[in-house]
Amino acid sequence: MATFKNIERAALLKAIKSRDVREEMEGIMDTAGQDAVWRYTPDNGKSKNEIGWNGTSSFGVQPLPGASKDGFITLKTSKAGITKIIQRYKNSYISAVKGGDKWYKDGEFIYIFLGIQRVKFVQTSKLTDSKGKAISEATMTKMQELGSAWVFKRAIEDNKEWGSIDELKKDDKTMNGLADIWKKVGKSDLVDDDWLENFYKQQKKLIDCIGKPAFTTFNRDKGFMSFISDIVNTHFQISSKDNWNPADIWLIQNETKWRGYIENAVNSGSRGRSPAKTLAEFNAVMRMLFKSKQVFGISLKKVAAGEDARMEFLNHKSEFFTNLSQMHFTYEKAECKLGTKNDKEGTVTLQTQDTRLLIKDGSNTYNFQIKANDSTKMSGLKYEPTSSGATAARLGKATVDLVMRLV
Repeated sequence: MATFKNIERAALLKAIKSRDVREEMEGIMDTAGQDAVWRYTPDNGKSKNEIGWNGTSSFGVQPLPGASKDGFITLKTSKAGITKIIQRYKNSYISAVKGGDKWYKDGEFIYIFLGIQRVKFVQTSKLTDSKGKAISEATMTKMQELGSAWVFKRAIEDNKEWGSIDELKKDDKTMNGLADIWKKVGKSDLVDDDWLENFYKQQKKLIDCIGKPAFTTFNRDKGFMSFISDIVNTHFQISSKDNWNPADIWLIQNETKWRGYIENAVNSGSRGRSPAKTLAEFNAVMRMLFKSKQVFGISLKKVAAGEDARMEFLNHKSEFFTNLSQMHFTYEKAECKLGTKNDKEGTVTLQTQDTRLLIKDGSNTYNFQIKANDSTKMSGLKYEPTSSGATAARLGKATVDLVMRLV
């Protein structure tokens, strides 16, 4: 497997001694964007023609050592950057058109000649830190959620407006805040264009849908998130907050006021009313706060490239639960695959632990995945459905205890 390393724009350009080749490279980098993060690999790749480049040797005028006539080196940057490069250079005289071969694939790669050197420009598969190490999904999720909360705060509480992604990138305070999150959480130097586009589209859709309420709290960690998680655990025995509400961040108008209101509701009731002793009563309190835009939970999803952000309101009306009680599902089939495989120690084990239960509601099919929370040891099960036509979106999880209560 090739080892990719980050390289500064200036260092990459400095390595190219030929002025003509350097200017071509500079034009390509400008097309990807001034903030693009670049990576190279000193190792030979899987392809017999892919050769390593040490990050300092000049290329373009003479072949690199060990390079065949079809040899190429690989440079990586973001998907957004690669898309721009493809659009600009796929019909250029320096694009590496070679017979009937596919020399580019939209959003993924393109081969370009820099002088006599064939270079493959490829999208990065994962964001990396300043040392070139891939950032874990959990860390990336935290960075993204904190980034969204920060941009929402700038747009709503600070009343910032950006007419385009480029205008957002020119907003020093917004960009410094994002850079601070990227550095502290992910040890990453630059915020990728993909994420800047995501943040811009998210805030635009949010404001289009709800305007600019007087939110003063934009919370992802600790604070209100810990408070509400403790409430549902202590009063309703739901140990994982996501099994009750999958909100990634909370937008709140007056956190102190509504914390007190919620505590009063579950402990003693408010203004002479009965306390919210059941989960249904507690949900009614939270729906009221949500609809009045006092306590607003948001579950975040990355916006697909080339698409606009979408905002969907779920479970915010009591009618939803009334309708839910009237829904009738029919059993279609169950799947329990019993294929085998060898694990790392050579022991024969089941190929997959998944069990699937498929049920129908009219024309809708719900595919329930039933599997262990931890595949490496004895653990509880989780039941997670996906509806037909929305395979990228999960419908929510439930622990065994909650399922058994319903059954």
